[in-house]
Amino acid sequence: MLFLSISTQAQHTFEFTMTNLIFEATRDVIEKEDGNFLVSMISQDTDENLRPIILEISPTGELLQSVTIPYNDTLSYDAYYIEMSEDTIIVLGQVWNTNQGYPWHCTLRNDLSLIESRVLWDSNPISHLTDIQKISGGRYAFVGHKSDSVSYFDGRVTIINRQGELLNDRTYPIDSIISPEAILEKSDNSGFILKAGSIEIGLLDNNLNIDTLISSPYGFYDHLFLYSTMRVWDDSTHLISGTHTMLFGDDDRSIGIKKVRHTNQVINDYVFGTPDSTEIAALNQSLDFLYPDKIYCGGWQSETDDELFISELPGWLILSQLDEDLNPNWTRYYGGDAYYVMSGVLATKDGGCLIYGWRYDFTDIFEYDIYLLKVGPDGLLTSTEVPEGTSGITVYPNPATHYMVFDTGVAGQYDLLVFDALGKVVLSQQIPNNRPIDIKHLPASTYTYLLTQKNEIIGQGKWIKE
Repeated sequence: MLFLSISTQAQHTFEFTMTNLIFEATRDVIEKEDGNFLVSMISQDTDENLRPIILEISPTGELLQSVTIPYNDTLSYDAYYIEMSEDTIIVLGQVWNTNQGYPWHCTLRNDLSLIESRVLWDSNPISHLTDIQKISGGRYAFVGHKSDSVSYFDGRVTIINRQGELLNDRTYPIDSIISPEAILEKSDNSGFILKAGSIEIGLLDNNLNIDTLISSPYGFYDHLFLYSTMRVWDDSTHLISGTHTMLFGDDDRSIGIKKVRHTNQVINDYVFGTPDSTEIAALNQSLDFLYPDKIYCGGWQSETDDELFISELPGWLILSQLDEDLNPNWTRYYGGDAYYVMSGVLATKDGGCLIYGWRYDFTDIFEYDIYLLKVGPDGLLTSTEVPEGTSGITVYPNPATHYMVFDTGVAGQYDLLVFDALGKVVLSQQIPNNRPIDIKHLPASTYTYLLTQKNEIIGQGKWIKE
């Protein structure tokens, strides 16, 4: 494996890439008490089985450990969820055996050495795992679908304890509830909210029995392998995010987030993205928050609808920060030099956000690079001083390596000129506000830029390419 970690001068921001010649993907990330990050990921071996790997990364983007969890080489593993519980690390997910999927429970020591790995063979198989949530009493809820040819579309909810013991296992036939995708425990611990497709939700009691089915207020479009993230907001409301479209089959998708009462009323919502483009919500966790005025929601933008997870065209990661009423504080785009897919967002203790996913750099169709981007509360990879005469324009990253972004605070098209040290124009193009510009071809140096709109100077200053 080749590891590349790029740290910026600003504290608590970094860009991290890990490359390999076979498929890799991040699944979940947590922030430890010491500020380090634990990343659960999967990597494909030569037999096309998935292997579970845990990374530990410092707050500045340095790789501290990379450990492959001991595995049975006849099985395929998905390290879907990771959590710290005192000095024990719990990894949950799914294991595949002869086309049958089963819940998987694993515990590690703080040094990432194995304590126990357990496959719940006694549980009925799950064809597709869609959500894992920690619930009260040190328990965990798995949501998915049945895995036999007769009841493939039936829903499943399985509850285990911290030791991996099966506590409850409920099947929901397709005629009782449609396509369970995400679960949320009510804050008073009186039961659960089960998201079922885009047309209904089920209110469950503590034994997972359906109390009530109500029409879904979410209005989110469900695409294969994409589902919504739900988080408790207070005793009566929750947040949910996902891929949003006005009509089924509409290619103009966006990313949406809503605040919803448990009883089915939408309080606030916000939809973001670029018109006439395809935006897709993060696969595992598209929503997270630690502070009420800093709610993070994200996904990625694709220029094609043919292949969502790989494309020969560039793509961008999108992150929006919102206040408690879902008013946007800012929305930023990252990437543009490769095709990016977002697995999730993690709100961090310093008020910033860690984006995790993978990227395809067009060099080998089987190569996906692990990608993490830690930004500050302003969404920037590094702090930037605004040069004299820019009138409040933000230029980031600065210094930069792959791309640069101009944010004037006003949507629109702008004319950009970039000059080298001799005054020669090295880049001239029309750019939209707050969109990445590919600058990989420029040599490392200090440049001067001029940004205009309708022949009026909007801003100018210096910018560094590393």
